Amino acid sequence: MSKLNTDDVTVKTITANGSIGTAGQFLTANGTGSYWSTQSFFAVNQTWQDVKASRNVNTDYTNNTQAPIMVSVTANNSAVGALGAITATVGGVVVGIATTGDDEGAQAVVAYGTLTFVVPVSATYSIANTASLIQYWAELR
Repeated sequence: MSKLNTDDVTVKTITANGSIGTAGQFLTANGTGSYWSTQSFFAVNQTWQDVKASRNVNTDYTNNTQAPIMVSVTANNSAVGALGAITATVGGVVVGIATTGDDEGAQAVVAYGTLTFVVPVSATYSIANTASLIQYWAELR
């Protein structure tokens, strides 16, 4: 293994159109050139937030942030012997279904189902609910 000779190292400054970026900026290319951008990226400077109190099933929400978000919803069956489901829709497309419950009727089973999905910038999203109780609704935003 050779040791790096620091006498041979040259440090260069990256510029875009002659300017040097500042903290929080990313070098971005658009096909015709490069520029400094403050666009946010998925999971960069985002935290998980409990949004259950501000969310309702069968309601469309829009990702108005500057980056994709991740949504995670957990539900359980609403009654013993009830077979329930939650369905996630993003931009009008069903992206997942999770069943919750037991349709055997006599079993005292509580079953949980979780859906986790990504919502692009400006896309709408919703959770439809059939005989389930939403236990957790969190978003990485």
